[in-house]
Amino acid sequence: MGRNTLTVSPGSGPVLSSCCRATKGKETLVDILAEVYLREQRISFAKMKQLSYESPLPQSVREVLNSPGCVVIPEICRGGKLMRQGVLEGLKNTGIEFLACRAKAAQEIMPVVQQISDIPVLNTDCIVDPYQIHEARARGAAAVVLEAKLLADARLIALLDRAETLGMEGIVECETTAAVDRALRFGAETIIVTEDILETIAVGMPSGITIIARVEVHPEISIFDLSACGADAIMVRYNDFGADGKTTRQAIRRLHIMGKHPACPILNR
Repeated sequence: MGRNTLTVSPGSGPVLSSCCRATKGKETLVDILAEVYLREQRISFAKMKQLSYESPLPQSVREVLNSPGCVVIPEICRGGKLMRQGVLEGLKNTGIEFLACRAKAAQEIMPVVQQISDIPVLNTDCIVDPYQIHEARARGAAAVVLEAKLLADARLIALLDRAETLGMEGIVECETTAAVDRALRFGAETIIVTEDILETIAVGMPSGITIIARVEVHPEISIFDLSACGADAIMVRYNDFGADGKTTRQAIRRLHIMGKHPACPILNR
């Protein structure tokens, strides 16, 4: 009999944050939990745990994020068309060190990434249940994103601990300075923030904490400016890969080169 994802054991406290139980994109959190429950009926929690334990250990995310320069992390949100066009093979030649993707793309992308490269993959799906972390690890993910606004304290702490147990990096996404304080208090070593609060939270940030700035791709994006404001890495979402992905690859390559340039502010901190 499978573990019922939709129930919470007595005395365990709330799973989701009381301020955000409604929506995540176009899906409600109830929808997400229901999908997890259905997947668990096909592959039990015990079996998924076993698969995650058997999956080869990923490359160290901390090692990549601590490499010289400002690391560029492209986020891919869809898979099929990209796979047919061989965009991933092209991305390998851009010099990227870290790749992010959502679950629907991850099923197709992660196996190919493992074949063509050893770069770590960050699963940016909405994670609210331990099953999803084991599922991501079984597919080959090296890290998962945990959104502070969605998770109550006990659940956020538990999911961070679960990720660490599996040799993964639990990266907490924060939309406010209060969320950043909360993430650090619970032991997060890597956080994702928006451009709006980047400069504010970077001031006085404890040593050893990695800041990833989430940005939308646009022609005026400046990795130098983001690095000067405190970003150690940037995660850029690319929804349009064009006819053959060439434009996107060029943009990623340009950002990667600038992030490693001797004039990049992160190299002069």
